[in-house]
Amino acid sequence: MVKPFSLEELSARVRAQLRQRQQQRNDQLSYGDLRLDLSSKMVYQHGQPCELTAKEFQILQRLMQQPQHIVTREQLEESIYAWGDETGSNTIEVFIYQLRKKLGSQSIVTLRGLGYRMGDLLS
Repeated sequence: MVKPFSLEELSARVRAQLRQRQQQRNDQLSYGDLRLDLSSKMVYQHGQPCELTAKEFQILQRLMQQPQHIVTREQLEESIYAWGDETGSNTIEVFIYQLRKKLGSQSIVTLRGLGYRMGDLLS
């Protein structure tokens, strides 16, 4: 900005920058060495792209939205299946197994009888 400038113009530019940064934050989720880019549907681990299926991505996204909270199996099913879709009895467990194979065995913690949450990946 060139001096002299009006406070209204400065205020408008600051608000625009804040909106832009907020938009960028809303497009990504991070936890430990994992980063989800929601706009491109890409997952990065240690900065390297990691290939996930659409359902695996949706499960990981749901878990990373609140990484320290327990997400029940039913909540995961609701977040990846439309109402009325038929699901197998162990589909969530299979997706969790596949995610652990791709991201590491400590990436997702099972809390028996409760559900799942992100593992302790903070380093």
